[in-house]
Amino acid sequence: MNNQEEKYFLTKLLDKLDNPESLKPHSKLNLLLVWVIVTVLVVLLLQLEQRGMINPIIMIASSLLVGAFIGWLFTTDLGKKQWRHVHSHINKDSVKKRLEEI
Repeated sequence: MNNQEEKYFLTKLLDKLDNPESLKPHSKLNLLLVWVIVTVLVVLLLQLEQRGMINPIIMIASSLLVGAFIGWLFTTDLGKKQWRHVHSHINKDSVKKRLEEI
């Protein structure tokens, strides 16, 4: 990690330490809504593919994008859930000192 990347990372870390409210996990309603939308998309894609109205390559690409989105959503949600346990163990003064050194 070069100095510019480290400075960016530490600045973002300080922002998150100063404003922990910005890292609240997604609500259950939002996650339910995502699952409903994904289910509808998957059923729609399968129906279109069965009827021969969609190219299999498009079906595969669409499925990969939906899967990547779900993976991203749940990974960020997990990070937000863990943040409330981790943030109290980070030495804010040490982070500020390192930022001044860079």
